[in-house]
Amino acid sequence: MPFSPEDLVWRISSWSGGANCIEVGENKSTVLVRDTKNRAQGMLSFSSGAWEIFIQAVQTDSITFR
Repeated sequence: MPFSPEDLVWRISSWSGGANCIEVGENKSTVLVRDTKNRAQGMLSFSSGAWEIFIQAVQTDSITFR
């Protein structure tokens, strides 16, 4: 990872209502996702392109679970 997570501006999900939150931090090429209740536990890392595909799938309700 060519940057430190502390260098990112983190946003909290607006859907959470303040509980059971996730935070998203991003730069031009990478999106990091972490749990607000356990920030030290780790993060998920996505390329910006993969994150955009995921967001589009959520917004169009086109995610299928197997």
